Amino acid sequence: MKQILSIALLSISSFVVAQNKPTVAAKQSLPKAPVKSVVAATKTSVTDAHKHTRAVNVEMIKTGLQVYIWHWDDNQLSKAKEGDQVALHARLFGNDGKTMINDFGFLNGVPVQRQNFGFMYEGILKMAPGDSAVFSVSTDSMFGKQMPPFAKTGEKVNYSFVMYTKEAAQKMVDEKKKMHATTDEKKLKEYFAAHNITPTKTAEGMYYVITQKGNGEIPQTGNEVVVNYSGKLLDGTAFDSNVDTAFHHVQPFKFKLNTHQVIQGWDIGFSHLSKGTKATLYVPSCLAYCDQPQPGSKIKPNDILIFEVELVDINVPLDPSKQFDKYFAENHIKAEKTPEGLYYVITQQGTGDKPKVGQSVVANYTGKLLDGKKFDSNMEEEFHHVQPFSFALGQHMVISGWDIGFALLNKGAKATLYIPSNLAYGENGQGPIPANAPLIFDVELVDIK
Repeated sequence: MKQILSIALLSISSFVVAQNKPTVAAKQSLPKAPVKSVVAATKTSVTDAHKHTRAVNVEMIKTGLQVYIWHWDDNQLSKAKEGDQVALHARLFGNDGKTMINDFGFLNGVPVQRQNFGFMYEGILKMAPGDSAVFSVSTDSMFGKQMPPFAKTGEKVNYSFVMYTKEAAQKMVDEKKKMHATTDEKKLKEYFAAHNITPTKTAEGMYYVITQKGNGEIPQTGNEVVVNYSGKLLDGTAFDSNVDTAFHHVQPFKFKLNTHQVIQGWDIGFSHLSKGTKATLYVPSCLAYCDQPQPGSKIKPNDILIFEVELVDINVPLDPSKQFDKYFAENHIKAEKTPEGLYYVITQQGTGDKPKVGQSVVANYTGKLLDGKKFDSNMEEEFHHVQPFSFALGQHMVISGWDIGFALLNKGAKATLYIPSNLAYGENGQGPIPANAPLIFDVELVDIK
């Protein structure tokens, strides 16, 4: 039940090939040749941010893509860069520039990456929020020998884009959510009336019914919750479950509350349940997957979801800064602490310089967990790599605790590093190292190169 936090990667060329029947609708006229004079662009119905005065960046890119961009003279916003997340409206038109093949609609949070835009990538990099554009490319360059039904050899296809400002995009998102919230509210009230259900409504517009009250605590933000669930649509169609063997994953599901790991409706719903509680959650579409359901799912765009859930357990993560408190007290250790939260004890002073960022550090080490179990060493035969270990300091080649710890030592020094989990392998763990495990390393800085 992981949430689609932004739209699935947009590979427009793959969308195009998938179209079988063109939809004819004369929406706008697209240019077929470079524009020399002033051309008025089509205004959008949502915002006036895309009324433009002239065409700029009209050129042929080396890939064969012709780019026409309409741009406000006073638009000072930066052009899109690799890795930016942009909001677009995209349409595909045929050779005549009037027959619309597909309307991809409003696409919010699309990462600017070559694999998402294919032929259009270089053109997208020439756009700034507030711009409109037409990208024209030959069908032969776009499709090669795999020509889709709507295209012919020797013709062109034309993509129309509007790149929204953040303000305009947010306005569209808010308008869409408001519209769906009204529709969903009506559907849910009809469903409740037909099934004689009296639910509790949250401030966000979600409903729930407690079917079995638990006697534990209510989870807090950041707590790991362990849950069982079964999901269905309003018409009763089951789409997922971790208690029904038909869905092939019968084990408790875990996630951190209010950290965007699941749909918003789950974060809201489980925030109202105590440990041991069973409940039914009624999740409006835009607190679930809105119009971007998971690919291959039985969930359709704008579907309301119903979940039968149980809050099995709550795991409260230990503050990394306190992971060594008990260990130090029991073993009478007085360690120094760095601003980052690393603890260390110098067991043998060195005589050389301290390493600088980028220098190669040669080290010996033995690592163990708090219970004393060793998990790695380049000093002991059982780990099968008895030779000094080298790494470049401060280049993220090792865990953060090592970069911090070895910067404190001079050549020849020996020390014990006490590394909290957030400066080691965190919640993922690594091999024999469990998730959220603090680590202890006995180390020696043998040389600096």
